[in-house]
Amino acid sequence: AIHFQGDDEPRSIGDGQPQFIRKIGFLMELVACNCMTSYRMGQNVAIDEITLGMSSPSEYRRITKHKKKHESIQLFAIGESTNSLQYCWLFHLDENDGRPGKIHDHVLRLVDALEPCDGHHVYMDNLFISQKTLGAVRELGHGAAGTCRAARGMPACIEKIKSVDGKPNELAKASGVTDQGDWVYSINQQLNLLAVAWFDSGICHFLSNCHDADENVVERRKKRHRGKLTIQAPDVAAQYNIHMTAIDDIDRVRELLSTRLRIFKWYLALFFFLFDTSTNNGFTLWKKHNTDAASQKVSRRVQYMMLCEDMLKLAGGGDVGGPLQDVLAPSNLTATTDPATATANCLNPTHVACRRRLNERHFIVAHDDPSMRRNCVLCSHTQPGKVGQLRVHYFCRQCGVFLHIDCFEEWHQKVQPVSPRFCAVLASSLSKK
Repeated sequence: AIHFQGDDEPRSIGDGQPQFIRKIGFLMELVACNCMTSYRMGQNVAIDEITLGMSSPSEYRRITKHKKKHESIQLFAIGESTNSLQYCWLFHLDENDGRPGKIHDHVLRLVDALEPCDGHHVYMDNLFISQKTLGAVRELGHGAAGTCRAARGMPACIEKIKSVDGKPNELAKASGVTDQGDWVYSINQQLNLLAVAWFDSGICHFLSNCHDADENVVERRKKRHRGKLTIQAPDVAAQYNIHMTAIDDIDRVRELLSTRLRIFKWYLALFFFLFDTSTNNGFTLWKKHNTDAASQKVSRRVQYMMLCEDMLKLAGGGDVGGPLQDVLAPSNLTATTDPATATANCLNPTHVACRRRLNERHFIVAHDDPSMRRNCVLCSHTQPGKVGQLRVHYFCRQCGVFLHIDCFEEWHQKVQPVSPRFCAVLASSLSKK
């Protein structure tokens, strides 16, 4: 059982310390501190927002109609993504308290945790960038750069260069910014700020205190043209395109093998985010410290299964056995934590063979609750486009899954490709018997 922080429990470490959010704030702080102590960030990092979809009433819920997840919890995270390794280093919850300059405060809290002597380059989008924020980040010993909105400290000569429906305005034409790849800049020597207007698909503005007005190139695709085109770009734009995707990469990889279930409680959504982030960070560190050829070939799924086995051993105080071993290990392979053996055996959790399901006597029965209907577990995999139209009232009591009567025999005679989430549910149901 997991004990979440009660509403009546202390919400701060000591006097003068920032308060945690209720229910799960202490766990968030603990995970963030462990991430900070386990890995030292590289020079180029990114700050961006992460949205966790949820619909339960909460003071932390935000409604953003322009995003795919209209109702969500918003987190601000700092992370690194280089050489296919993604690491989420620190994150803070946006408490939606309406204070002016709250985005600025979140950025400073994230940047303040970085080592000043490292001189990081922090990349942010136009939600975070302003002249005030860049100056504060510079005082903390780091540089910052990113896209900038109007009225955020951009020089007037650069800010007024705009595009309307992808076409430059009159001032842009007068400044020579007429075609894709054209750009102009302005430097504030006193504040050491570089402002750039660059014509990409439209005119976008950049603000930086750690780049010079150097030229670089980026690759773009164009309609009716095979391959990619190389176009001119300022160095700040080229570096931004490379490093700003860190949080998006982390978010994408995290959702590929997410353990999150269908839940209503807002703090459970945060718990599954913390668990998935910790698992992803653990895989990153495991790859970083195991540089042999066999370890580098181990996939993320295999490493997650190795982690599950280790967690089950710690929870049980010994080797994994009984029904859990049947679920975790394919019938023709032996589960192992040795990366070389796991790679050689092609241990793939998407094709798990449960020996109990294949060899024991199972019976199909009607559910006790007449209103209880669920999707047939076999048809959901073979006919994924019809999910929602495959609800049945019959289920296998031993497996704990719903099945059509016609699908019952096939399900119990063939090794079906199932998801890791289903393996966990099946393992939980078998362990209770």
